[in-house]
Amino acid sequence: MLRGKKVLGNVGVGVTCPFFCEANDGNIYIVKTNKKNIPAQILISEFLGKFIGERLELIFPHSDLIDISQLKMNESFFSLQFASQYIPYVEYLNHDHFKKAINIKEMAGVILFDHIFHNPDRIMNRKNLLFSHLGHRIYAIDNSHLFKCSHWNNEVLKKLTKQVSVYQNHLYGVLLRNFLTKEDFYPYINRIKTISKNEILSIISQIPDEWEKGDFDLNYLIDFIITRFDNIEKIAEAILPKTKEEQLI
Repeated sequence: MLRGKKVLGNVGVGVTCPFFCEANDGNIYIVKTNKKNIPAQILISEFLGKFIGERLELIFPHSDLIDISQLKMNESFFSLQFASQYIPYVEYLNHDHFKKAINIKEMAGVILFDHIFHNPDRIMNRKNLLFSHLGHRIYAIDNSHLFKCSHWNNEVLKKLTKQVSVYQNHLYGVLLRNFLTKEDFYPYINRIKTISKNEILSIISQIPDEWEKGDFDLNYLIDFIITRFDNIEKIAEAILPKTKEEQLI
């Protein structure tokens, strides 16, 4: 867990009132905040993205829980918030970056993740994919709108658990048609198959208690993840790029 040392300024607009913060490890992070009187699904979604992203080796910036209790913030905020490491010298990803990016194939994992967790926000909001000119790498940011919304509940999770949707607008469509192959997805599918129920339970058990107050039950979230992972082949089949021969059928 990180500890906030110094607030460096606001990031800009956003429902989570994000701000730049220097942490105890010396790095700069973007901190997303949530007030105590508002259900913390956004933070839980980000938390889930962190652990699943690390497990699948996705191209998310380093992130972690951050204790902001020493920053003299408004007392209406939770003491524990979510922080994502700031990536300098980036611009929003566009088609011109595809041939420059050295990790273009790793977008397969991000696309698969977004389909597992129903995250069309990354497709519609072009600010959630970044291209770094320092390392010519793509980064995927912001997992606040998993499950198609920022403030999901039990009914939303139940409805989406077995639903297979395809999000191929904008950049994802270009990637799937011209840059990615089925083989690019297989490592991520195989990693998902190695995640056990006990590992999922362990991840959920680490969610801070103060975030759990709201119109939702984390058991529904557990059921969602287990069911989605059990059906990974079906989800993947809907989005895997087709060969030229398959396109003609």
